[in-house]
Amino acid sequence: MTDMQWAGSGREHGVGVSTAALGDLTADLDLLVAAAAVVLSRYTGDATVSVAIRDDAGWQAVNVPVDDAAAAVDHVATTVLSPRRPLPPDDRPVIACQGAQHVIGEQRFPILLVSMPGQVVCRYRRDLVDRPAADWLVHCVRAVLGQLTAPGAGPVGSIDLLAGAPPGPTPLGPSDPAAARPARTVPELVREQADSRPDAVALVGGGRRLSYRELERAACAVARLLHERGVTRGNRVGVCLDRSPLLVVGLLGVMKTGAAYVPLAPALPAARLAYLVRDADLATILAEPDTRATVDGLDDGVRTLTLTEEVFDAADPVPDQPWTCATDDPAYLIYTSGSTGEPKGVVVEQHNVAALLDAATEFGFGPGDVWTAFHSYAFDYSVWEMWTCLTTGGRLVIVPVDVLRDPVELHRLLRAEHVTVLNLTPSEFAPLLRVDGGEEPLADLRMLFFGGEQLDTGMLVRWFDRYPENSCRVVNMYGITETTVVCTWGPVTRGRALSGSLSIGAAIPGWSVEVVDGQGRRVPPGVAGELVIRGAGVTPGYHRRPELTARRFVADRRSSRAGARQYRSGDRGRMLPDGEIDYLGRLDEQVKIRGHRVELGEIRAQLLTDPAVLAAAVVLNRRGDGEARLDAYVVGAVTDRLALRERLGERLPAYMVPSSITVVGELPLTHNGKLDVARLPPVRPFTTTAGAAEGTALEHEVGRVWSDVLGLVVAPDDNLFLVAGGSSLSAAKIAAQLREAGLGEISVRDIYENPTVRATATRLAADRP
Repeated sequence: MTDMQWAGSGREHGVGVSTAALGDLTADLDLLVAAAAVVLSRYTGDATVSVAIRDDAGWQAVNVPVDDAAAAVDHVATTVLSPRRPLPPDDRPVIACQGAQHVIGEQRFPILLVSMPGQVVCRYRRDLVDRPAADWLVHCVRAVLGQLTAPGAGPVGSIDLLAGAPPGPTPLGPSDPAAARPARTVPELVREQADSRPDAVALVGGGRRLSYRELERAACAVARLLHERGVTRGNRVGVCLDRSPLLVVGLLGVMKTGAAYVPLAPALPAARLAYLVRDADLATILAEPDTRATVDGLDDGVRTLTLTEEVFDAADPVPDQPWTCATDDPAYLIYTSGSTGEPKGVVVEQHNVAALLDAATEFGFGPGDVWTAFHSYAFDYSVWEMWTCLTTGGRLVIVPVDVLRDPVELHRLLRAEHVTVLNLTPSEFAPLLRVDGGEEPLADLRMLFFGGEQLDTGMLVRWFDRYPENSCRVVNMYGITETTVVCTWGPVTRGRALSGSLSIGAAIPGWSVEVVDGQGRRVPPGVAGELVIRGAGVTPGYHRRPELTARRFVADRRSSRAGARQYRSGDRGRMLPDGEIDYLGRLDEQVKIRGHRVELGEIRAQLLTDPAVLAAAVVLNRRGDGEARLDAYVVGAVTDRLALRERLGERLPAYMVPSSITVVGELPLTHNGKLDVARLPPVRPFTTTAGAAEGTALEHEVGRVWSDVLGLVVAPDDNLFLVAGGSSLSAAKIAAQLREAGLGEISVRDIYENPTVRATATRLAADRP
């Protein structure tokens, strides 16, 4: 039987009936089969589909080819001429067709379409097909019938399955989802808060508590310094600042001038930073004394402005400032991984961000909320965290780097700061959930948002045991940098957690999400396809990449707005009858690692720059606890895998550096020449077992924990923690298991500072009496 994922749950018994009126149309049996074949081909992607047909000789099977290029009349003729064969009793095509002259017997097939005077009747088995799926299928058959028989009908590929009034309430997006462009910018919205609540605390971090008045005053001081150096609307300003209130002040100051901020995160490799500086064509760079050395020498033609805490002592801004920021000015330029080996920059404008902030009003954020600035400003999740908070009068707590890595310390900070709104990726949440049971509850938390990567809702059953839905609302968000951070959101409930829901919610106000097939044609609810994003969040495109922009940002033909475009996400999903969307993964090589979007092709391209590497592949694997890791396979005379990994670390962010590199004689391929992931050999870890039998009793205990978490045998002095495939999530698990084993209290920071088994054991022993 053909794949029937489109058919829904189908958990009831008996036979259901759905009908579609034909009006002036006529549908003999051959036309009905021809239409059913087009619908089934679109549903499954098969070029030839099997349909059962009942004629005077009984049940027959017919294989109908569906050629998108064929004229409608030729498709009907092909259907009529396709040979029929007796249908064996155990052969049950998904769709069967018959005329009204035949008696309807036992429901042998999942779907039975009956051509009757004035209507098509769809009878369906309720244990295999649910009512919405049946309603949409008969609607599509009716739509195809109308277009097959229309005068001057075009090719089969041009037929719109969704033509005509939809069956019941429609989950499909509006033709023009975006309302009028927001009239205000992010700097204006923040200034409104400073005007109405000047003494309220806006920022907490680095030993400072900054009021909204102080935030506005300091940001204006930064804007003035930039303006004096010639920065103006449409420019791009690199920002290389550490996590502190000065960072937020700097970003806001850049936007006040109408320029876009370009994150130059200090932790990035020098080669990566140099590329960003060159590609972004920066007007200037903002740095501070501690990061000045990071940017010096990246590009001699770009001046650096060093900010100090003196900006916090600036005088109140004068009413008429010489700079301005408009809704069509760029807000930021953030780089994402690129398949060609170089990252690509996405330009996001002020009106895109303002539209997101408008959509967020449904959550009722306000002055009583406390948010965390958890994520790097090079990750666009930070846009949601920072500016939603500061444009609604909330208090933003900047999480220190050491606390980011340690779930126990993070949990304590959330309690101490009375955080009410928390935003995490599922990977970041998992260690926090693990320690939550051993800590005091997060009594003030009222909203928990997930984003950045696919959520396994089952992990939340334990959360709901402690935080019922009426005390803490959980929301799953899906978004893309190219469509302004978020484009869908939806509630996560205990029921959904128990059922393992894949839903990413419905399109947010002002956005629309459609599901299309490989040719860009809309498909009905239940049918899987590519997610296409429309509306207020669609950004101008990629910086200095016109060809890529033209390929991914395509004309939005359904919109009445001149020049409107929609974004092809490359993500696979299906619309549900209620308008929510199930996320089904990627269509290409792009993956998510700890919330960061990664093109495996970029890592492969960097591997191939090594003269010893003849071929390379990178795959995403998951450990037993669900943590994602990247593993690389290379062909060639690679004698020092650690040196190769270190060279990658000089050009790629840490989250893109593979946990292992395995040398193979050749890459296994499928019959059509693609990488056969299933036939790749086990990964070869960087560490060895040499010396594993040595060490003290405590070192053996610590080594067992390391081995359990990292999935390999670790000798006492064997390679550094990060080289062994560790991450902040792994460190958190090691710390938790050491505590549970009664071996002592240790922080994630301690593990990073003592990155071998022996060093960790020594650190634990130092605290023993």
